[in-house]
Amino acid sequence: MRERWTMHQPETAMNLADAPLRRISADDMHAMVEAGILNDDDRVELIDGRLIVMEPIGWPHANTVTKLTRLCIHRTPFPISPRNPLRLSAYTEPQPDLVILRPDRDPDGPILGPHALVVVEVADTSIAYDRDVKLERYARAGVPIVWIVDVHERIVDVYSLPERNVYALRETPTDLHLPGGDTLHVSEIFPPSHGS
Repeated sequence: MRERWTMHQPETAMNLADAPLRRISADDMHAMVEAGILNDDDRVELIDGRLIVMEPIGWPHANTVTKLTRLCIHRTPFPISPRNPLRLSAYTEPQPDLVILRPDRDPDGPILGPHALVVVEVADTSIAYDRDVKLERYARAGVPIVWIVDVHERIVDVYSLPERNVYALRETPTDLHLPGGDTLHVSEIFPPSHGS
């Protein structure tokens, strides 16, 4: 005898959001890379023990990261780390677009949150993710300054004064202050568009 299958009622159906998950640590993720389970083509970052698939990089994003990297290298004496993992905790390791580092960190060890002087996120399609997810993790780790570079609005939001999970100060300046005392004008990142 065949019975017609019907879905469980909502009160008895299992919700995937409630299913138990095994969190992955940063060490687990790097072991997966060494084992060949993950490779450089897998654009993922670790947030709270979950592997998050990152959006493909478009040309506006890529070109802005390239320009910012070049500008920062020539304007600050501090080390620059482009597109590398930044370990914020045992279970969170994002890959910001650019990090200006303290000069006294161990050059052979992982890059940790306390090593960052400035974290730069270039936002093309990822603006909500950068502001709503990653910014909180940077604040929690005590990263002193975060720039979110909005390629569509052609502005840079500067977040500073981390307090627990938030930044107490958000500014949208025309001049960005780099470690070492030099200044970077936002107009250098976003030159006037054609026709303006």
